[in-house]
Amino acid sequence: MTAKILPFFFPNSGCPSRCVYCDQSRTMGNALALPAVHDVRRYAEQARAESVAGRGPVRLEAAYFGGTFTALSLELQHKYLGAAAALKAEGVIDAVRVSTHPSYVDREIADRLSASGVDTVELGIQSFADRVLTRCGRGYDETEARSACREVKAAGLDLVVQLMPFLPGADENDDLCSARVTAALEPGAVRIFPTVVIEGTRLHGWWQQGDYRAATVPDAVDRVAKMLKIIVSAHIPVIRIGLQVSEVTDGAVVAGPYHPALGELCHSGLLVDVIAEHAGGDDLAVIVDPALASLLTGHGRAGETRLESLLPARRVTVEVGDASAAPPEAETVWSCDRFMLMKYNKVAYVKRRTAHGADG
Repeated sequence: MTAKILPFFFPNSGCPSRCVYCDQSRTMGNALALPAVHDVRRYAEQARAESVAGRGPVRLEAAYFGGTFTALSLELQHKYLGAAAALKAEGVIDAVRVSTHPSYVDREIADRLSASGVDTVELGIQSFADRVLTRCGRGYDETEARSACREVKAAGLDLVVQLMPFLPGADENDDLCSARVTAALEPGAVRIFPTVVIEGTRLHGWWQQGDYRAATVPDAVDRVAKMLKIIVSAHIPVIRIGLQVSEVTDGAVVAGPYHPALGELCHSGLLVDVIAEHAGGDDLAVIVDPALASLLTGHGRAGETRLESLLPARRVTVEVGDASAAPPEAETVWSCDRFMLMKYNKVAYVKRRTAHGADG
């Protein structure tokens, strides 16, 4: 079943302060600014009608994004959640999710969200490194961030953790540590948003003054691929990497790893890194499933270039073929929900996995 999120946006609403990197009025994108509660029904019914007219069943989920939903007045929360709950009871939508700030989630709040029909809570954790959180003005520490994640899960809600590598003050160790903490907390999914510089933010000023160095796209591919390896090897899906082009107003991003295919580049980096790690000291032949050939090649052949740079002294050949024909003696050396890597002698087999993790 196709899943579709119907986003309603609360730019900076309820936020206790303005984070150094944030200007949600410039990153609103396709989300619907919500001028009135009755628009939830109007847009949801419209989306359901469009899905019925389309092909195949659609799981439609209303999402209250942006700002800090659980810091809004209880009256506003009840109105918006009540509107969504009614639509859910009528079968117009199938699920409800909200995004919020870790400082505004405790057991009482999580239980109230669950009782109000919310299915998923996305927490803008960004980092589990205390000094990074302080530098960015997040207003909480690692202990509070971990606690918020646990309270969401304890209330029976699905948890999505949002991480932001390359925040001011963060080094690679900080970001990989955040990935490891996230994996240990076992959320239902993760979003990774490498930090970009948005015009008019405090971070923009720091960048202009030379106090912050923005990451490049290759920087992001290197680091996010390592984060992906930690997270997806724990069988936790990463449902988004980077801002979509449609999510940012023209000219808003002035620096940083902003690329329309950033997610695919990072997943390609992960696949290449895994192959290189298990290549051994000999020349290597790689047989890749046709469905994964473009991932190994990479956007703009970046994957092939990366593989050559990681194995400069070895001859690597890539052949598109039936990776499931690996001999019985082939050993599975790495796997995630998207692919598995098998190896026998000097041949690596990159095999596709289905959405359920079965061999395909």
